[in-house]
Amino acid sequence: VDATLIYDGQCGLCRWALAQISRRLPARPVLLASQSADLRAFGLTQHQADTAAWWVDSSGAHGGHLVLARWLRASGFPWSPLGRLLTIPPVSLLAAAAYRWIARNRGRLRGPWTGPSGACRAS
Repeated sequence: VDATLIYDGQCGLCRWALAQISRRLPARPVLLASQSADLRAFGLTQHQADTAAWWVDSSGAHGGHLVLARWLRASGFPWSPLGRLLTIPPVSLLAAAAYRWIARNRGRLRGPWTGPSGACRAS
């Protein structure tokens, strides 16, 4: 897979979710914390990187729930149909809303990603 996934490296939930997904999907994008990325080189602003994860490939930058959709599609069958489903209304509308809610509230969510190193910048 010729793609880069840019995420908040200071967010415990983000790191935990990427670890879980990486173990399950065969596609291997380059994982890059936004704090160490030249965002302009990827066509992203700091605000964009602060509010969502981004999948950047030859077709452009895809943020939010579309990161998972692109990752699933890049992983081939049986994952790719699920990735396509995430881009079709009404599923895409629900997935986008869920992603935005989690992103806005990630600093308050508790789970296996919380602890001394699990704090998020955003709350």
